[in-house]
Amino acid sequence: MKAVATLGRARWKNVVNYVITQVGKKLTNATISRDLKNLVKMGFIEKEGNEYKIADPLVRYAILKSISNRDSNKIGKTR
Repeated sequence: MKAVATLGRARWKNVVNYVITQVGKKLTNATISRDLKNLVKMGFIEKEGNEYKIADPLVRYAILKSISNRDSNKIGKTR
């Protein structure tokens, strides 16, 4: 969900690249496809054509805010 929230609208390949960057290793295509399908089934994300997006703008905002807060905490700890 972080990948889709961060990118706004994301194609499958964008999600794969984001996950590789964040995790540091490549997950299997089957794993990413399964996870995206489950998030769609649960209503957290929507698929429109070839793109995924967060279904609820408030959920996207909360995810982005938590990422921002986490990054701010990391910066504060390095000083």
